[in-house]
Amino acid sequence: MSSRRRVAAAVILQNRQVLITQRHPDDEMGGKWEFPGGTIEAGESPETCLQRELREELGLDVAIHEQMAVVHHRYPEWEIELLAWRCSIRSGTVRLYVHQDCRWVAPEELELFDFLEADKPIIAILEKIPGMEFWACHEKDPVEKNLPEYPCPGTL
Repeated sequence: MSSRRRVAAAVILQNRQVLITQRHPDDEMGGKWEFPGGTIEAGESPETCLQRELREELGLDVAIHEQMAVVHHRYPEWEIELLAWRCSIRSGTVRLYVHQDCRWVAPEELELFDFLEADKPIIAILEKIPGMEFWACHEKDPVEKNLPEYPCPGTL
């Protein structure tokens, strides 16, 4: 019998790129790439989960914007409901507390990475949105324009 998991994922956009993270080799499905986030705890909203997980795992305070997707996927041992939200960074510096690596990549480069199966429909959504239309409506909010950029460790 498989168990069910509810997971929230952040699609963090900055300078026409998306933040992705690589799972630690010792973790379940180690080495796979994903959109950052985590398991929604009992009584927790997806938005609260994202804020908690991104603070704990990447040292980031994020603004949660609109929901982009709901993905249902069955792995051999469990089923997952993945709720993806567009997010932006309010403050913090990207730190790798639990992940092996992170990258800022253009949406068209996402297919080059070995992603978790449940995350692949999000990639398909990002790839289908016409380039400039997508970014034109997802530029930094006026308050966010004054924030610094957030490189991943080791990518400078």
